[in-house]
Amino acid sequence: MQRLRPYGDVLLAALFVTAAELDVWVRRIVDGPRVVNAVILVFVGPPLILRRRWPIATVVLVSAPVLLQALLVGHPPSGFLYWPILIAAYSLGAYARVARLEIAGLAILIAVYAYLLVRWESASTFAVTDIPWSAAPLVAWGAGIFMQRRRAIAASAATQAAVEREQEQRRLTALEHERVQMARELHDILAHSVSLMGVQAGAAEQVLVHDPERARPVLQSIQQTARNSVGELHRLLAMLRADDVGPELSPQPSLHDLEALFGRMRDAGLNVEWRTHGTAALSPGVELTVYRVVQEALTNALKHARPTRVAVELTHADNRLDVEIWNDGVDDAARGSGTGHGLLGMRERISLYGGSLEAAREPADAFRVLASIPLA
Repeated sequence: MQRLRPYGDVLLAALFVTAAELDVWVRRIVDGPRVVNAVILVFVGPPLILRRRWPIATVVLVSAPVLLQALLVGHPPSGFLYWPILIAAYSLGAYARVARLEIAGLAILIAVYAYLLVRWESASTFAVTDIPWSAAPLVAWGAGIFMQRRRAIAASAATQAAVEREQEQRRLTALEHERVQMARELHDILAHSVSLMGVQAGAAEQVLVHDPERARPVLQSIQQTARNSVGELHRLLAMLRADDVGPELSPQPSLHDLEALFGRMRDAGLNVEWRTHGTAALSPGVELTVYRVVQEALTNALKHARPTRVAVELTHADNRLDVEIWNDGVDDAARGSGTGHGLLGMRERISLYGGSLEAAREPADAFRVLASIPLA
């Protein structure tokens, strides 16, 4: 519809030019020299093409030839040409933006219209009955103002609807992102804790009958792991409720918590060796990512590989942090028996910081996980 409007204005301008020339040459109802009338009146219609973009200029360009014809020829044009003045008045109200110029243009239209009306109706005397007709441009201008306000209201409503749709889309995107984060955190916590408790429970069962004292620390470790898991679950569930998020929530795990993680793994029977090379200031998000990657790799080793030795090595070098977890067991998850969610979660975490992750089986039945995170 918007594309057709300029063509409609061109058609309107052509209509008035044709009507003016017909009145001059065919109908012969315009008094005065035909050539002068024909030349002057041919400029009445074309300015209407500009009425939407330059309404004030349209007022001047429409009024000038009509007024010039009345002044030079001494006779008013045909009554059909009063309509361009009214259309210009409507366009002034519907599309003009500058208030002072708009009022000036309206005054010009009313003056021209009244002058032509005087010449048309009574030659030199203005009758009282001509006053309502003189106000016709004012009525057209008011109709244009009304339509401009309606368009503004409709545009505002459309903009508001678009903003609301965008906000809703952002809310849904944020909700989906939150769900992915929750699923990843729940997997990391539950997979690690449940696997650890399962291994510890199996170890406790083996020694419970013959040596109850040796089973006691294992059972206590299971209890502590269960408490930690419940605490982590409470923290994650509290994240979903804004009223519960506050200082009382425990902080996210960091590199300082790795020693405790290694201790729990050693209690479960995993011989973990820990080395670090260099130091660098890390953001809390990077520390949490490293912690979760190490946790997931050790949990996989405990569940699938049953290694005799596990090595964890952190290296800070060249604006990059490398995290390597190596074990000498056979990782069933690497051969397809696992769900794959753990490796997928690790890759997602690393990719958030522009890093990469490699997990592959090596010769001599060893498995290696290497995560690299740029720190620049």
